Amino acid sequence: MAYFDEDGYYYIAGRKKRFIKVMGKRVNMDEIEELLKSAFDFSDFACVGQDDDLHVFMTAPGRQSEVEDFLIEKTGLHLRCFTIHHIEQIPKNTSGKTQYPELKALAEK
Repeated sequence: MAYFDEDGYYYIAGRKKRFIKVMGKRVNMDEIEELLKSAFDFSDFACVGQDDDLHVFMTAPGRQSEVEDFLIEKTGLHLRCFTIHHIEQIPKNTSGKTQYPELKALAEK
């Protein structure tokens, strides 16, 4: 997925495979991550999932209910459609890219 600005420069915005369907709604997991990161600067976030099963990972302990309420309000998703997990650190490779396969394995446990 990409967009271009008024000068004609293209920017990569995400990957098509980072979309899931949750109760019939198309959910862009990259947008959810950015929404959370902009609203809660006290934590890092990453999302993984498959249809009707969104998993949100966050690094701040004890703030899950606050994030749940925010997600419900901003996205209209029902609480049963997503799970919030606390982890010490979002796994990233040496270039700083989030390691989604590692998070997916954690979500499946």
